[in-house]
Amino acid sequence: MPMYPAASIAVRAVEGTSASNGYANLFGGATLGSFADHLALLGSRGGSLSDAMCAAAVFGPGCVSTAAGAFQINKPTWTPMRRKPGLSDFSPASQDAGKKKLKRHADSGACYKM
Repeated sequence: MPMYPAASIAVRAVEGTSASNGYANLFGGATLGSFADHLALLGSRGGSLSDAMCAAAVFGPGCVSTAAGAFQINKPTWTPMRRKPGLSDFSPASQDAGKKKLKRHADSGACYKM
């Protein structure tokens, strides 16, 4: 297992992905069959959420989560990120690189500007 800063260890612990197979975890407990790309970009609909969870997220009944991998990155976040150099798949290395890119983006304040 690679060395991680404390924040990454904490995120993985909270997301339930701290085990060695955490990079393959999907929301709801299933696992990825391939690291070729994010599950939603491979044609998967995602994991079903309860109606209460959908309502809390201001979605209608039957919504799904596309959260996947060690950091539970969803399709709307991963889709633009995968165009960046070094993120050609959803491998553990790409997930780690993606997490770093997200952190740099958040640290820049760009995600808070409207």
